[in-house]
Amino acid sequence: MFNKREGITEFVFKKVNSPFIITDIGAYAEDQILNNNHCNMYVGIDSQYYSKYNKAYFAIVCAFHYGSQFNGDRIGHGIHYVYLDFVDSTTKNRADRLRKETMYLMKFASYLVYDCEFNQNDFILELDYNEDEEAFSNQFIDFASNYANSIGVTNIVTKPYTVACKAADGVVRMSFKGYSKVYRLYDQKKA
Repeated sequence: MFNKREGITEFVFKKVNSPFIITDIGAYAEDQILNNNHCNMYVGIDSQYYSKYNKAYFAIVCAFHYGSQFNGDRIGHGIHYVYLDFVDSTTKNRADRLRKETMYLMKFASYLVYDCEFNQNDFILELDYNEDEEAFSNQFIDFASNYANSIGVTNIVTKPYTVACKAADGVVRMSFKGYSKVYRLYDQKKA
């Protein structure tokens, strides 16, 4: 039903409301970081499961924050982000979806570290997991931290400082609304 790629086959990013395609995210990110004073790169992921289509919709976002960072507060001159979106029809439940968020994010982090030769200090990974022990997503924090450490990444943050995750949430919701409208029109024509 979704007109999106199944899983991640390559890291091709897009800009919102733009036909601009980024085929080399490593070079693009390096350019942003080197050519802008105090540019920080945040990488986050979010997903939504749509039972009507029996698919999970994922978005990975690279957010470039221009300005400085003081005591965890993002003070600066704005954020620019690019995203990669895809579907996964093998996701069966909420726990599986949250586990796959970590796995897909770490696959991209591995790409940045090993293929693009980024230093772990060049970017910060964001996870949309809640540190409240009562929250369902809390059980995945240790899994994500251990996975990140295994690839040499230690810069990980969770809520409430998740600008890239918030943008990824917007991408998955925005994209689904567009598909939902298209399918409603298609269903009306069939009737």
